Amino acid sequence: MKKNRILLGSLLISLLLISGCVKNADGVAIQVNKETISTDTYEREYEVYKSLYERQYGEDALSQEGINGKTIGEDLRDNIINKLITESLIEKEMEETGLLISDEEIQENIDKYKDSLGGEESYQDFISNNKLTEDYFKENIRKTLLLEKHKEYVKDNFNIDDGEALKYFNENKEDLVEIKASHILFSNEDDAKRVKADLDKGGNFEEIAKKESLDSVSAINGGDLGYFSRGNMIPEFEDKAFSLNVGEISNVLKTEVGYHIILVKDKKLDFKDLKDKTIKMLKEQKYLEYLEDLRENANITIYI
Repeated sequence: MKKNRILLGSLLISLLLISGCVKNADGVAIQVNKETISTDTYEREYEVYKSLYERQYGEDALSQEGINGKTIGEDLRDNIINKLITESLIEKEMEETGLLISDEEIQENIDKYKDSLGGEESYQDFISNNKLTEDYFKENIRKTLLLEKHKEYVKDNFNIDDGEALKYFNENKEDLVEIKASHILFSNEDDAKRVKADLDKGGNFEEIAKKESLDSVSAINGGDLGYFSRGNMIPEFEDKAFSLNVGEISNVLKTEVGYHIILVKDKKLDFKDLKDKTIKMLKEQKYLEYLEDLRENANITIYI
């Protein structure tokens, strides 16, 4: 299910608190300004995600303790309410701009999804196994595309000058700096030490990685992991990689996945090298703030 950005991509788009609840007898779950969200809509969303949770974590998943003293089921309820509120606010705003999703866009994404699953039969199995309907899946694609288009539309209207970007960079530098590294992964320490001895004698890191590394994805490219910032790797691996100088090869490092030898190939530490990334992250933060303002200025009542 991690592949399925269409179904899961928008679930946690808003982390905002939920308003107090009152009762309504007219089949309305949530009122967002003048728009209403039915209890049927809420219950359909809840059942889809309930099924996903139970398939992944077991039938008692929703009764397990989550965060803030709530059960996972209670957290799921809050997340779905927030999801539906956010979708309603964005839908209305996009209607006013005229930036809607065409049937062609929807079908194109359905076709891509079918291809990613391996064809029509696999797609139908996916729909059936996840207790979905094709209409629900189509509507979910439309909503996801609308959220993505809204995000890009809003972000394109943020004007960020160099001074604001530099200030953000200096305040968040630890999260922004990047290194480019390669590694060779082993299942046991003896093999790792043997290869490290070869490297110390001048062995070619890339060629050895292609032959020896258990990480088949990176091994094809000589162990290359590309550029990454903090928070993207196993903590021990990350700490060691960021401590190395460019061109330096680590000693054997043990992590939960095996034994590594790491080579740092480049570092991006300065604003001039990370300006584009800084602006992108700043726009992401501003977009979340925009959503918060959108909700704070809305009249929302929750009846469930």
